[in-house]
Amino acid sequence: MFEWIQEIFLGLVAGMMIASAGYLKTNAEEFNFKKWLQTVVIGAIIGAVAKATKASFAQTETWLKSIGAITLIEYIKKIIWRKWLKNVFGGEKA
Repeated sequence: MFEWIQEIFLGLVAGMMIASAGYLKTNAEEFNFKKWLQTVVIGAIIGAVAKATKASFAQTETWLKSIGAITLIEYIKKIIWRKWLKNVFGGEKA
């Protein structure tokens, strides 16, 4: 009955793992929790959409970029950060 929820959850987890690996691989600088978290949020969303649509992670990322969804997610993340989370994690800009 709830297999679709499990599939989307697995996509979320896979996306988080892919994004974490990519972040850690490409960032030679000191670890930044906020940047890592932002990367993981995007990866999780891409992973969930990929699982829901039964497409590959790369195909889904390309599709979401082409329709502007990644940019929209970035804007929403910044709004959430500036309105509610900035004071919790520190005053840095998103």
